[in-house]
Amino acid sequence: MAATTFTGIVRSENGFSDITKAASTGAITTNSTYGTNADIGGTLDVTGVTKLAGATTLVTPYESLTAATSAPTAAQSGTTFVFNRAAGVVVTLPVAAVGIRYKFIVGTTVTSNALTIKGSSATNGFTAYSMVSLKDKDNNVAQDKIFLADGSDDDVFSMNGGTTGGFLGSVIDVIGVAAGGASFAAVWHLNSDLLIADGTLATPFA
Repeated sequence: MAATTFTGIVRSENGFSDITKAASTGAITTNSTYGTNADIGGTLDVTGVTKLAGATTLVTPYESLTAATSAPTAAQSGTTFVFNRAAGVVVTLPVAAVGIRYKFIVGTTVTSNALTIKGSSATNGFTAYSMVSLKDKDNNVAQDKIFLADGSDDDVFSMNGGTTGGFLGSVIDVIGVAAGGASFAAVWHLNSDLLIADGTLATPFA
């Protein structure tokens, strides 16, 4: 079949597929599909190896957190959230699903309450580590401490603006790694290579 040119919008109610047909048998192999995925909010879902050629501008979704509470959705996977409330923010994650990920950055040092990231319930917990550094450590590695979630019941990560972090510039990554496990119904992996604190360093996990 020759190439077809459309001058108007091409619409499909059930996606598009790129296929290969075997000349000898007529067997169809699907190379890639293009459609929507309700699991990630109905946005574009492409299967198969994807290559973007030419100039491509990728913009990370961004949200400034200025209210006391926040509840990211699965559809917001890939979003960078910036803590911009000195009086603290409590973030409640959705039920963990494999591949959902968020980045959190402290844009405003917390001065009261805490900056908290927690599972949707006690059965949505963390496997995690956090490297906590003193804000005035002068590059002294000996002043860093690494804290680990115990993998059995830790479902809260909290920065108190002091010993457990919460200073401007701290960065936390969260990714869903399992729909279930021995200790939790669902598992988030949370890591922070840069958590800035002050005083006698303490674990942010509970």
